[in-house]
Amino acid sequence: MSKTMNGLLKLKEGLLNNPLLIKELRIGLREKRVFIIQTIYMLILGVVAFIILFSTFKDYHSYQSYDYREAGRNFFKVLCIVQWCLIILVSPSLTSTAISSERERKTYDMLMVTLLDSTEIILGKIAYAGSYIFLLLASSLPLVALVFFMGGVSPIEVFVNYMALFAWGLIMSAMALFFSSREQRSSVATRHSYGMLILLGIIVGIPYMAYFVKSGQFVGYSFKFPEIIAWISAYINVIWIFLFLFYKTANYIRPRAKNILAIHRLFIFAFLISVIGGVAGFFAVSGMSWKLGVFGKFDNVILASNWIFFTIASVFLLGCFTEQSSFVSKKEQAIFRKSLTSNKYFFPLFFTFAGCLTAAPLFLFMQDWVIHIHSLSGCFSL
Repeated sequence: MSKTMNGLLKLKEGLLNNPLLIKELRIGLREKRVFIIQTIYMLILGVVAFIILFSTFKDYHSYQSYDYREAGRNFFKVLCIVQWCLIILVSPSLTSTAISSERERKTYDMLMVTLLDSTEIILGKIAYAGSYIFLLLASSLPLVALVFFMGGVSPIEVFVNYMALFAWGLIMSAMALFFSSREQRSSVATRHSYGMLILLGIIVGIPYMAYFVKSGQFVGYSFKFPEIIAWISAYINVIWIFLFLFYKTANYIRPRAKNILAIHRLFIFAFLISVIGGVAGFFAVSGMSWKLGVFGKFDNVILASNWIFFTIASVFLLGCFTEQSSFVSKKEQAIFRKSLTSNKYFFPLFFTFAGCLTAAPLFLFMQDWVIHIHSLSGCFSL
């Protein structure tokens, strides 16, 4: 409990009394590009809003026959999609040169000799990006508030969707900061950040937008079982990705054993959550009952595809998340060696357990398997 309180107090100090954040706000928010980006952001939203309102209301005939609620929902949906695209494009530019530019200006060593810890440095950089993202979202609120004249969208929905947009901006900023801490040159870090952004847009962004267009919500939810497990798993994984990027960036700035330990523990916890959420998601998509052998069938092809997917993911995560960087002192290296994750047999056994955890429910819930058990029991009874 004391460690948790100390961590929360350290987080509070790192955000509220962070000299790097104050410096970034004083210098960064005075640059011309800040106001240019904000102006372009609002111009794009204004043009899009004008086109939507003009095309929506130009052909209406009477108040009674026109569905203003549906028009309001469509208006809000399009504005959220445009803002999402703009936020994920702007966010990496705020942090992609945050650390690499310090190396290019030969001020990186001066930053390292300060009393700031690596986590405080990262908090200062991400908090500056978060403050600018908040400024962009806040400036768009008067335009989005037009939806309340039409109806169809509640203030809670606006708040939830704006929180989702803000979270997307923080994730993209953390990703760009990770590349900035890893690379020596700002141009390389920027290319890697936007290259990863394009890759994520293909793998994650397109399905995410398809879900949003269908449901109208950036944040999905369902209180049905097992869909609720899949959604909880998705939210936990978003938090885990942010924390992973945070600790990985901290380890690039100042390599420490405690950062490696944190990454390994996050990996173990999040991988199991992903396995459980993946199984729940497959059951939810298939529409299969959670009762043995009752209603529906589960094809062997889906079982094989699921197994292959988690095998590939396991190999990929093993290479990415279990990296052992150099350590500062022998004491920190000894701390890492004492942990369970440093054992060479841990991850092979862990992956085997995770794979069995994935395949076992799918295998047991197959109707053919239940029929096979009944036939075997009949043979034994004879």
